[in-house]
Amino acid sequence: MERIYYLTAGILRLVYINLLTIFFTILGVGLFGFFPALIACFSIIRKDMLYDQNLSITKTFFQEFKKYFIKGNLAGWIFFVIGCLLYVNFTIAKVIGNEFIQLSYYPILLVFILFLMIAIHIVPLSLHYHNNWKATVKNAWLILFVQPVHTIFLIGALAAGYYLIAFIPGLIPFFGVSGFVWIIMFFSLNKFKKIDVANASAAKTIATTSSYRI
Repeated sequence: MERIYYLTAGILRLVYINLLTIFFTILGVGLFGFFPALIACFSIIRKDMLYDQNLSITKTFFQEFKKYFIKGNLAGWIFFVIGCLLYVNFTIAKVIGNEFIQLSYYPILLVFILFLMIAIHIVPLSLHYHNNWKATVKNAWLILFVQPVHTIFLIGALAAGYYLIAFIPGLIPFFGVSGFVWIIMFFSLNKFKKIDVANASAAKTIATTSSYRI
């Protein structure tokens, strides 16, 4: 019964967070509200996964929305424009009749997929490590090749979530954003934990070696 209670409470929190994301997106007139609301959604779900006992969902969501309103819009729109340009390029390369241009379809598609995977990791990395954007983008690129099995499972889970939403569109108002954010944060935090443990172990080994040499 206790597990059922916690599962139900977790599902209800996801629904509420999704409704907050929609509300704050509308509050920001859609175009300027989506990215800061999305980052706030990531932040709340991350805190919830890390068992923040003092978490007030509504208050914290509003604080995060305000905090990332400018930076979130700036970074979000930059990534959105780059993604659109890549999408247009590989779409043109696919449909155009010129064979030479068609040869560029698969390289552009590969770059587009890698770009999407980097974009998926940007917000979790930024919230967890608080690095500058240059370091965050670099780490997002590197993390794709650290424990690649995690990346494959993440892609699979997101694909499963997409097909579920496509099959039952009525879930969109309840889990359309928060569900995918939960999946991304779940795999990201697990990956970060293993990386942190490996880094701590390496640092301890270096410190021990240095002490031995002295």
